[in-house]
Amino acid sequence: MKMLIALFIIFITTTMSWSQSWSSSKINEKDQCKIIAPKIAYNGAIVPVTADFDSSSLSKNDYYTSLEIFIEKNTKPLVARLQYLQVTKNAYFAARIRFRQSSQVVAIASTRKGKRVISKSFVKVNKGGCSKNPCAKIGTVILKPGTPQKGQPLKIQAVIIHPQIIGSFGRKRPHFVTNIFLYYRNRSVIRIQTNENLSENPYIALKIPYPKKGAIKILFRDSQGKYYSKTAMPPDYEKNEY
Repeated sequence: MKMLIALFIIFITTTMSWSQSWSSSKINEKDQCKIIAPKIAYNGAIVPVTADFDSSSLSKNDYYTSLEIFIEKNTKPLVARLQYLQVTKNAYFAARIRFRQSSQVVAIASTRKGKRVISKSFVKVNKGGCSKNPCAKIGTVILKPGTPQKGQPLKIQAVIIHPQIIGSFGRKRPHFVTNIFLYYRNRSVIRIQTNENLSENPYIALKIPYPKKGAIKILFRDSQGKYYSKTAMPPDYEKNEY
């Protein structure tokens, strides 16, 4: 009984968080922002989704502070909540996501001045996503920073070998990535709260300002309290160093 009550509280909290993200009157759907996702997904377990909000949505001296991704029809709509810890003019997130059924994917970016920008896209799913058996070597991390270009954000891609088990009563214990931390020059620049909505062996891509040469580190934490990390140096600048 106590477990059922706890699960009910979690469900209500998640639903309220989802509703609150839609309640602001300052949400603007007319700005230049986009979600890239397939119109038809033949396998809901691995649907590639990209949210890309550029600087055209920002007024002078404004910048993005957070980005949220939701799958409207999933049991837990929230897929990821990104918190930017440095001045960010390009709110960007890409991942392979689980869809339980056909659904709208929604991205909401918030700015320092209180503006909220939204983008939506509908994905028709032919086969819903579900948990699979654990992978052989959990925790292997692949980190690939792109080549820095002057005046452009640095794109960073990462994959972690992880089963992303949803779990159920009397069956498997839930085991999935819950947090992702990105560091640049030993400083935390992005914090991500996530859950089992990321596909098995999660892939993500991010963008950050990269004014000076420095190491990139990514750290994953899962629901069993284990940490997995990888550090990499981006390739040399295309031309001159900054």
